[in-house]
Amino acid sequence: MKFSFAVVASFFIAAQAVALPAEVKEVEAAGATPRCPNSRNATPLYRAFNPSVTDHFYTTNAVEVQNAAGYQREGQAGRVFPSRAPSTVPFYRLYNPSHPNHFYTTNQWEANNAATTLGYNREGVAGYVFSTQICGAVPLYRLYHGGSVDHFYTTNWNERHNAITKLGYSDEGVAGYILQ
Repeated sequence: MKFSFAVVASFFIAAQAVALPAEVKEVEAAGATPRCPNSRNATPLYRAFNPSVTDHFYTTNAVEVQNAAGYQREGQAGRVFPSRAPSTVPFYRLYNPSHPNHFYTTNQWEANNAATTLGYNREGVAGYVFSTQICGAVPLYRLYHGGSVDHFYTTNWNERHNAITKLGYSDEGVAGYILQ
């Protein structure tokens, strides 16, 4: 069992390294100071929740979140970049219609796996985020509730803690880093 876990963890770590754009890899390898994009170019990442299917939904499109049937707007999760900016990586958006669930990841291998083996449909890139905590960005925590098949993302440590201790979500680490 320990060997299996170690092998899976190694593949996951390798996939994360491969998923980083060349510019980010070069900056990290050189130990250089990353280039921070102009934060005025960042746009809100809106957050909504559909209680009838227990699904959290995130988008940079205000009209899309307003017109999402059954979803209640919950404000902004933070700010992301609408297009590629220095030191950012894609934040892929996927959706599973069989078990209504929006899923977001910076890991291209994970997105491919969700699409090819787990029944998720690709919905493009939700925005561009940082893969490390730079440029004043904060962690965007990723949580998952297996019973309701819901991925939940928040920058709020207390909200994260409450979701884990009181609502039954599992901590899946940091999805990326976004501006507040």
